[in-house]
This record gives sequence, C-alpha cells and structure tokens, in this order.
Amino acid sequence: MMRRRPLTRASGLIMVAAAAISACTQGAEPSGPPSASATSQASVQLPTTVQITGDPYGVAATMDGSRVYVANLNSDSVSVIDTGRNSVIADIPGDHRPLAVAPSPDGRRVYVTNQGSNTVSVIDGSTNTVSATIPVGEGPTGIAVTPDGSQVYVANQEGRSISIIDTSSNSVTTTISDESSAFRLLPSDIAITPDGGHAYVSSRDLNAVAVIPIGSETIESMISVGDGAHHIAITPDGSRAYVTNEKSNTISVIDTKKGRVSTTIKVGKQPIDVAISHDGSQVIVAHLGESPLYVIDTATDTVASTVPIPTGSESLAATPDRRIYVAGYFVDLVYVFELS
Repeated sequence: MMRRRPLTRASGLIMVAAAAISACTQGAEPSGPPSASATSQASVQLPTTVQITGDPYGVAATMDGSRVYVANLNSDSVSVIDTGRNSVIADIPGDHRPLAVAPSPDGRRVYVTNQGSNTVSVIDGSTNTVSATIPVGEGPTGIAVTPDGSQVYVANQEGRSISIIDTSSNSVTTTISDESSAFRLLPSDIAITPDGGHAYVSSRDLNAVAVIPIGSETIESMISVGDGAHHIAITPDGSRAYVTNEKSNTISVIDTKKGRVSTTIKVGKQPIDVAISHDGSQVIVAHLGESPLYVIDTATDTVASTVPIPTGSESLAATPDRRIYVAGYFVDLVYVFELS
C-alpha cells in the first residue's frame, strides 16, 4: 500500500529516552481519546535498537519468532534480524521499493511485495537469497499466506485487484479484478483467517473490508469500517479482525461470525498498523502521526496502556515471547520492546 510518505526525514538518529452480497453498518460510535486515568504507560524494558539502512517500512516475524524480516523501502533490500541476538544477519538485495513482508507458516519462504516493480520476491529462508520473482498487478501492497502455505494473496492497490499465487509453481493462477467480479476497491492490506476459510481485504476508498472465501473470486460481503481503512490483523481463534482507520483515528473490531463491526476503539493520530500477541490477549497499534504505541486488551476491547517511542512508525510485528518489533522509518532503526 502506498502509505503517506513523509515530507522530511530526521537529520540524525533520535535517542531513545524511555460487488457485495451484503453491506454491514459501522458499530457504536467510538469513545473519546483515552485519558490518563483510563490508561497507563505499559511496563516495558528500555527498547533495544537495531540499525537498518534504507528506510525500514514493512516488518514481519516468522511463526517461531526466530527471525524478523524488514522491507527497506528506499534501499531496495530486505534485512534479516536474528531475534536471539537482535542483530542484522543479512541484507538481501531485492526488487524496487519493497513494501510488505509475509513469511510462510514454516518459515522456509518469505514473500515481499515490491511496489515499484509490480512484483513479489520469494526469499529462501535457509540461504537468505531471492529464489524467484513473480509478476503481479500494479502497485502491490499488502500480502498474506494461507495457513497451509499453498497460496499467497497480494493486494494490488493501483491495479485495484488481488493476485493469487500458487506457491508450488511461484506463479499467479488467479486475479480478482474489476472485470472478474466488480471488485471496485482500492485494496490496501490482506489478512487470512486461521482456518484458511476467508481473506479479509481492506479498502481505503470505500472505508470497508471485503470478505472473500478462499478459492472463490466473489466477494461474500462488505463490512463498513472507519475512514481510511488500512491494516488488518485477525485473532488466533479467528473470532475478530482489527482494522486500523488512518483518517478517523480509530480501530474497528469486526466480529467475523456475525460479519459486522462490534465496537470501535479510539486510538492515537493516524493508526497505521496493528499486530496481535500470539496468545490473543493484546492488540498493539502503531501510529504514523505520533510516537506512542497503543495496547488494547482484547478481553474488554479498550486501550489498556501506551508504550512511548521517540517517533511515529510504519509497521510492527509480535513474536511468541511477547516482544514487539517496530519499524522506525524516520530514523533507520527497528525498536524492540518487551511487554511485561
């Protein structure tokens, strides 16, 4: 997805101090911004920082948490972080303007959208080299791998389409587009349910999420969310999807069984990305326009705490040991937090 590009970059490193079947309507109006009495600053250790070259943008962790992959937008590369040492062990040359990253469930392959070249790079996780480059639609942004690893779904924002890649052949087998299914969206991100049954696709221009059955080219339903729908994350049990609404400064919580928004959570300025802890108890929200991360308690769907970081961020990923990796695009760093 083409997120809003910064007008200027920091001059130095900032030091860390501390066509649808049904249309479903928006949930209840969000409450006001969390007050100091309602939330607390999360108990965190001072973050580790990992130096990255070339504007770290998309971040994703393998399922076992041993590796974190970082798409470096302006250096046309992907950095590999060994999470045991929190250091970069490889910088992999790639295609033009890598944006989003999705490892396969077994970690053997890593898929990267390249917005500038309309391709997806396939990285061999054992050798840290690009093993294939797959042409997709125009302006690929979000990407997701099915739980069985057999397919990769790619949101082509500028092409207004979804490319479906067969991982056994590394080729596009299906394209869902305006022509094939009245897919009149500006797709930004994709998430796939843990049971592999459905893909959830955010649309920024329609302020909605499209629900597409895996194996189908037809939109099953459209769910209205907030203004500027951007990133999506689905809970480990598949019961809820959390959507960042960049323009309305909210998170929409979708009840996947009922197919509608169950609640709307007010967060900070320009929420850009969202990650869910592996146990499903917390949702972490990164913001482009301000520094704190917001931590949502999924038991109540309220903001429980905030985590200060020195600059806005583009992307984040959670590992099984409750660490959070946050891309500091403006400062060429990845921050590593450990939530208590």
